[in-house]
Parts: sequence; structure tokens; C-alpha cells
Amino acid sequence: MEKVTMRSVVLGAAMVVVLCWFTPENNIRLENTPLGGGYFPLAPFVLLLFLAVIYNPLFGRLLPRLQLNSAELLIIWIMTTLASGIPYRGLLRNFYLNITTPFYYATGSNMWAEKIQPFVPTSLVPRDPQTIQGLYRGLEMDPSTGLLLRLQAIPWSQWLVPLAVWSLFVLLCYGMFLCMVALLSQQWVVNENLNFPLLQIPMDVADSSREGKLLGFLTNRFLLAGVAIPVFLHLINGLYVYFPVIPQIPTLVLMKPYFPRTGLLEGFSTLRVYFFPAFIGFAFLTPRQLSLSFWFFYLLGKLLQGLLPLVGLEAPPAVMGPTFDPELERPEAFQTIGALIVTFGFLLYLARDHLRRVGASILGRNNVESQVVSLISPRLSALGLLICFSGLVAWCLKFGMSVWIAVMLLALFFVIHLVVARVICQGGLALFTLTVAPLDGILGFLGSKIFAAREFVLTVMIQKILFMDFREALMPSMMHAAKLAERIRGRRILLLGVTLSIALGLVVSYASVLTLFYTHGINQLRDQEAVQSTLLVYDTMDRVVSDPQPPRKWPFVFGLSGACAALVNILFYHRFYWWPLHPLGYLTMYSWAMKRLWFSYLLGWFFNTLTLRYGGAMFFRKVRFFFIGLIIGDFLMGGIWGLISMWTRVQYMVLPG
Repeated sequence: MEKVTMRSVVLGAAMVVVLCWFTPENNIRLENTPLGGGYFPLAPFVLLLFLAVIYNPLFGRLLPRLQLNSAELLIIWIMTTLASGIPYRGLLRNFYLNITTPFYYATGSNMWAEKIQPFVPTSLVPRDPQTIQGLYRGLEMDPSTGLLLRLQAIPWSQWLVPLAVWSLFVLLCYGMFLCMVALLSQQWVVNENLNFPLLQIPMDVADSSREGKLLGFLTNRFLLAGVAIPVFLHLINGLYVYFPVIPQIPTLVLMKPYFPRTGLLEGFSTLRVYFFPAFIGFAFLTPRQLSLSFWFFYLLGKLLQGLLPLVGLEAPPAVMGPTFDPELERPEAFQTIGALIVTFGFLLYLARDHLRRVGASILGRNNVESQVVSLISPRLSALGLLICFSGLVAWCLKFGMSVWIAVMLLALFFVIHLVVARVICQGGLALFTLTVAPLDGILGFLGSKIFAAREFVLTVMIQKILFMDFREALMPSMMHAAKLAERIRGRRILLLGVTLSIALGLVVSYASVLTLFYTHGINQLRDQEAVQSTLLVYDTMDRVVSDPQPPRKWPFVFGLSGACAALVNILFYHRFYWWPLHPLGYLTMYSWAMKRLWFSYLLGWFFNTLTLRYGGAMFFRKVRFFFIGLIIGDFLMGGIWGLISMWTRVQYMVLPG
């Protein structure tokens, strides 16, 4: 265990500021490979490699006192990882769009000025039309204008109140995430000893640096062989983008020509086979039961797409009710809502003894405080959970939501977050998306008549901001930080680093995205997918507000079937050691992320199984370096082509966005 120092927090905070400032420009305006994205983001990992491979050896010779130990490397990595999602999909990509769309896009035909605007609380959005117009059209500033002048041109007086009010909500949510992680980290990290596949490479790099074996780690022949594959692949394909005479190596194969469009196998006609070396590496590092379950359940979902119509259980999308998720393709995706709730119950069942001990400790009946591996003690976590949840309910009540609606919605949102965190942390999914928006499940099961218009509008805005796009949610990275706590002396400094990275990331991201939007205008930026998805959300909201609906049959049928399937899978998994499928795999059956990653997980599972079965544990440890090399090589090329793209303005995407 090495001690973490304040200098690492200061350096990490500086990197957070730089990362959060440049991410919107890179991701939104240039549409490069995202600097921060998913749960193993590009920029933080490249920074970790730079500090371990270049900075430490250099200063180790010149100024040994400035050399960073392994704990300091890890705290810088986790601080930048936590903050990397805030300026893009984690919050800011949709934030300004979400709160201003019903004002900017209001027309005489959609009548949003009469049907939606009156229900948006005045303190949640600027009411000056020119402020909103400038956001979308820009302020006709020259992009080469100095940063200080561009910041001064932003109408801050109009934004200060909305940003303060929304920041209170966002920070209370982040506080909930942190307290939930603190309460469960002992269970996940120690009692269940989860594998945390996404942490293995950062910890390997840090450990090799501490032991003075980093050169041997990086020159391992298996690792170099793994690095060579993505380097060669992306060198050729990247050059093809600039010089089309160079032949391209295909990384995508469509299955449409090989399967019929109707009948039992019709679902397989939409299969796409992507080749992502890094995700093959992640799949190899993931426990085999999970990697098997991810691709197996995804292919099973494709089979069900053709099987259900044959047995008369197909439901047309029209009978499923409104959807806030533009990626929902099949009605069967509603199974995930029921499966999420059942899986949450299973996680509570696994943690029952731990929660009982924590509860007794909170009541003073025993003392487990000193034995708990956590960023925050159980008593403070429980108190913080109560304060944050009460604060969120009060916030919702302030703006017109009833108590029971607020409690139900917030509880569902945080339940889903917790289950998603488990999928990410245990399954090693660096990229994950929800199958269906949470509010779709509520509307399908309970109907929209339970909502008053004002509380429904507020609910939709809240969901779109933090509880719909899970590609860069904070809770999984917070759990990764809790895992790192068992390797670090000075957990208070680690906690300071975590909270400082979130606070700084939020402030800098607010300013960075506003500067980008007011300089260029949302309408002139390339990221129009965010605009279209937000418009779809408000079109759906408009229909629901205008025509409230009772509960529907088919969402309940599919939700119940998903709950039953998840329960059966859990019972078999818990009772029979030979059962090959993990319950978490079922939750990814219709996921957008698995559309891109299923083949990578099939290959990773196959090579993992083959290596252990015919090579044994010793050979597995050697081959493991090859798959680590796949990950390092992919991310290294992502960083190189990202820098080149910033200069040339020609994009070559190495990693999935």
C-alpha cells in the first residue's frame, strides 16, 4: 500500500480542467474519437501511460522527488476518468439542448408555447429569447477571438440562476451515487471479490511502475504482438482516409446477404460484425461466464425476433405506447425493465448479510467502521443517502411534482443506476447503453394519466439530463475508485480527489460547452444526432400531455416475461454450479452497445476458454499479455489519430463512439 499525496490531487485537478475544456471541442465540433467516453476513456488512459512511461523515468533520473508512485498514478487516472464523461454524454451533451428545445423549436404548428412552455419552471431555463437564440445560432464571434473575450460575450446573467438550480439537482444525484457506492463497496470489493476487468490494466501499469518492471512489462513479447495488430490495422485504415489509393482493411461485415429477411432467422439479417481489438482484449479479461452470456443473449434476442411472430406473440410497436428512446427497435426490449428490477432484488439478496451488519453498525450495535473498505464510513454514507434523497424529493416538490411520483421516479432511476454499475464493474463493459428509457417502463405499466402535466414535463427533463444515456454515467467509475481505495493509504485524500474532480469537471464543462455553442451555434455544429433525439423526446412528451393514456397490455406482458426470465436465470445461476449463463448478460440482450461488441465478446470468450482448457493457468498468464496489448495498441492509435485529426480536421474514428 502506497501513500497518496496532495500533489497528485493537484496534478489530477489540472488534468481534469484541461480534459473537460477540450472534450466538447473534440467530441462535438470536430467529431473525433472521443477523448472521454465509456468507462475506459481514451484520454485518461493515454495520460496514465505518459506519466508511467515518459514522465516517471525522466524525472526519476533528474528530480527523483517529482516521481509519482503507483497510488498517485492511479488517483490521477481515476480523477480524469470520473470527470471525462461530464462534458459530453454524461451530462453536457444533452443538458443545454434539453432545457431550451421547447423554447427555440416552438412553432405555431406544434404549439409548444401553449402546451409545454407554461409547465417549465421559470428558474430552470433562461427566459430571454435572445439568450436562447444565440445558443443555437451563435453570437457571430470569430473562433480565433481570444478566450477571455468569448467568455465575456456569454450572457452569464441569464444563465446563473438556471445553472445554480440545476447544479443543486445534479450534485445531489452525484452525492447519492457516492453514498450508494460507499454502502456497497465492501460487499462488491471484499465479500464478493468482483474481478473489475476494466481496472486490471491501470493497476498492472501502476504495479509495474512501482516494482521497477515497467520496461519488462512493455517489452513482453506477447504484449508487443498484441500491440502490433491494432497498430497495423489503424495505420492502414487511417492512411486510407487521407489517401484512398491505399487498400482498406474491413472492420465491419454486414450479415444481411447471408440470412433471410423473413422467418425464424430474420433477426440475424440485421447482424453487424465489428472488429474492435480493444474490446476483444476486454472480453478476454472478463470472467468467461459473463463474456459468454453477453454474446449468447444478444444472439438469442435476434432469434426471438423471428421466433415470436411464428408463435403469435409479436406485438406491433404501436401498442407499446410512447417511447423516449430513439434506439428502441423491438417491443421485446421492454423485457429489460422487468429484468432490471428483479436483478436489483438479487443484488440486495446477495448483500443481505453485509447490509444487516451495516445497519447494526449505524444503530451502534456493533462496530464495523474500521473493517470497511470504502471512501466514506457506513454511518456517514447512510446519513448522506438520506440527506441527498430527501433533498432531491424536496427539489422535485418545489417545482410541482407530487411526493409519491417524486419518490417512485427517483427510486427507479437510482435502482437502474446501481444495476448498470454492477454490469459495468463485473462485466468489464467499457461501453454500455440502456435498452429502454425508464419512463417508458412507467408509462407502459402505469399509464400516463398518473402524471399531471407539470410533473410530467419536469420528469422528462430530468430523465433526459441524467437517467437516459448511460454511456458515461459516474457511478461505475465511483465504484472503481472504491476498489482502488484498498490499495491506497490516505483515503481522505482519495475522497478529496474524487469530489474535486466532479466539482471542477462540472464548472469547467458548463463554461466550455457554453463557449462552444455561443461561438459556433448549435445549428452549425456536426452533432445533430443530439438535436434530433431531443426533438423526438419533446414530440413524444407533446403526445402524452395532449392525450394521456391508461396502462397498456403489451408493455406489462413483456416486462413480466423479462422479470420471469431473469428470475429463472438467477435461480439456476445461484443453485447449479454448472449453469453457464450469468444473469447480468440478459440485461444487455437488446443493448445498442452489444450490437457493436457482441462479436468481440464472442472472440474474447473463445480465446479465453481455449487458452485455459488446452494451455493451463501458466500459459493463460502469458497469453493474457497479448490481449492487454490489443487494448494498449487500440487506445494508443486512438490517441495518435485523435491528435492528427485535430490538426487536419479529417476524422478517423478508432474506437466506437
